[in-house]
Amino acid sequence: PIKVDIYLEDSVMHEKIIVNGKKEEFTFNCPQKPMLVNVDADKALLCTKKDDHTREEWRYQYLHAPLYLDRYEAVRTLSKDYKPESRDATVLMTALDDRHPEIRMIVLDNCSGLVKQDSSALLKKLLSITQSDKVADVRKTALKSLKKNFSYAVCKEGVWNATKDSSYEVVAAAFEIIADKDPSAAPGLATTLEADSGGAILSALAEYYEKDTTADRSDFYGRAMRKSKSWYRSNVIRSYGKYLRN
Repeated sequence: PIKVDIYLEDSVMHEKIIVNGKKEEFTFNCPQKPMLVNVDADKALLCTKKDDHTREEWRYQYLHAPLYLDRYEAVRTLSKDYKPESRDATVLMTALDDRHPEIRMIVLDNCSGLVKQDSSALLKKLLSITQSDKVADVRKTALKSLKKNFSYAVCKEGVWNATKDSSYEVVAAAFEIIADKDPSAAPGLATTLEADSGGAILSALAEYYEKDTTADRSDFYGRAMRKSKSWYRSNVIRSYGKYLRN
């Protein structure tokens, strides 16, 4: 059994079908051309599904279909090969405010086209997300998008603000940007961050110290290995090996 929602201009037809064969065709009586035919409307079927929607239909699905997976499918498709100053781009800009963090992160990972559309608006939005989004993974993804799409000069203040974030993951991401783009400021920040015990921060510092051939970092690596856990500890040990070789 599968539910099919057929979206008309001012209403939605809710249909139910039973699929018994390997290949079947279903026909519905509609008073007008549908805006969207949403197969498996309640997203209950365990399957691999391919929807041959037009981009206009995907946009409609994001804006009108009710479920998270409806919006996820639409944004995942629209974020591929969209053009700046298109209706796809407008929908994706809207999706940066989606209530589900996974959808916001999809757009953040694929926002290069939005830079070409309105770089100042996107910069303002990304800086806002790094400061105020409630989900740490979203703030971290926004930082990576800033690094990818904007010069360090224009986002420097936002990156440094992120070094005071409540999430170790976000602080580590900010430090990695500073270590790459602002090498004169990185050593002082690294010394300050050594007091933190978060695995993400210790892992980032361990990688940063890999190429240091002038200072004895053995005490730091020993402490980092004791305090970090799980795969963070593996990263620290790997970095320690590279440091020793150097």
